[in-house]
Amino acid sequence: HLMWTVNRQMLVTRFNQKANSNTNNNDGKAIVPADLVGFEDSTDQLKQGEFLYFWLNKYRKTFEGKQQHFESKIINESGQEIWYEIFLNPVKVIGTEGIEEISGVANNITAKKRYELALAEAKEVAEKSLEVKKSFLSNMSHEIRTPMNGIIGMIELLSDSTLDDEQQSWITTIRKSSETLLHILNDILDLSKIEAGKMELRIAPISLKAIIDKLFALFMQRALSKDITMIESFEKQVPIFINADETRLLQILSNLTSNALKFTEQGEISLRFLHLSQEDKLHKIKVEVHDSGIGIPQEKLAILFQAFSQADNSYTKSYGGTGLGLVISQELCRLMNGEIGVESTLGKGSTFWFTFEAEECKEEDVPIEENFTSKHGGGHIERIDYAVKILVVDDNSVNLKVAKNILQKSGCVVETAQSGQIALNLVQQNSYDIIFMDIQMPIMNGLTTTLKIKELNLLIVPPIIAMTAFSMQEERQSFLDAGMDDYVS
Repeated sequence: HLMWTVNRQMLVTRFNQKANSNTNNNDGKAIVPADLVGFEDSTDQLKQGEFLYFWLNKYRKTFEGKQQHFESKIINESGQEIWYEIFLNPVKVIGTEGIEEISGVANNITAKKRYELALAEAKEVAEKSLEVKKSFLSNMSHEIRTPMNGIIGMIELLSDSTLDDEQQSWITTIRKSSETLLHILNDILDLSKIEAGKMELRIAPISLKAIIDKLFALFMQRALSKDITMIESFEKQVPIFINADETRLLQILSNLTSNALKFTEQGEISLRFLHLSQEDKLHKIKVEVHDSGIGIPQEKLAILFQAFSQADNSYTKSYGGTGLGLVISQELCRLMNGEIGVESTLGKGSTFWFTFEAEECKEEDVPIEENFTSKHGGGHIERIDYAVKILVVDDNSVNLKVAKNILQKSGCVVETAQSGQIALNLVQQNSYDIIFMDIQMPIMNGLTTTLKIKELNLLIVPPIIAMTAFSMQEERQSFLDAGMDDYVS
């Protein structure tokens, strides 16, 4: 610590360090201890004048009875930045009313300040890095989904056309490959979301039985083709109606069921829902997915939940996949205050299990859904009775072609616009039931076009629906906030 006292003439009277001639007043007395003085340029009269004014002002306030607490930076003779935390306290003499002197204490806080500055800099770098990741993730999602939309859309159209058996089998192969590619893409985007700290749960009232129905509808065909029986069971304490993220819960179950089917040639896959504990309405639930497959060697169990790791990563491996499903499932379990694990014996099957927490809800809280049916047949586009007149706005000609053809096959009357300006012209000349609007377009984007259409004060403004490859939840919300009536990715 530096300690000193100052008299009413604002001069240092006592100190525990040497005085510095740089701060001498006319009487040759210092106004601060030497260590508190330092300029980048010792000949700079203006800086010295500012320094003097600063300290005299602080002393004046202290003599008025107001304790002063502040930080001060100086540049020492070696050119280093030194930071001090300074306290100036008024000292009253017993038996008198006035303040006779000031007691000054200065603590060297350079190390603390450097740490704070480094921390602030690291935080700024991390936040910038996170923003870059978010932006990259959003753009990658958009750029990859756009051509995928063209491929999958055209497959749907081909499936709905007249084909011979050989052509139909080729289309089925293309469909499966496209679905696999989309699945890998979703895994990579999910992993990126996790790394960017963007993975969030969307909690809503759901039915566990409905989730199992969906799961079985997705995998029953594959199980039957391998002569595998799929069964499920619920302990009676397990609540069927809960508040949870259905999509993410189904994603974990799908990952584990898909793995079980991949590594089982025949036998049985069972899903067991077990009740672990309850605190008020909050339940801890354990799900076990047991298979009678090939099993996993003990030494490989540890790497299963590491990114880009697979139990068999050799050139002779028999099973495909990215190895990301379990990593993503692990992160989703953590978000649900649970964990994930595996028990397995080579040649005797495996049991993957996970736990999650969820609050119980009432059956009437859960929205009624239409029956979930698997689309693992040929494609079929449903027709609608009423000839809906639709305007599709998109600068991408492939997207326009896909949307136009699918909508026409459904019985709609479709017009297209390849720019926002063309769309503006068309809505003034024609009336439409619906407008599908792309977001990312040159010159005038979808949000601006939507705004301009609504400013036209048309007699009837059709609902404007964002139809875009931007597919993140927060992006969806931002489009709705910007005035669009609905959204489809």
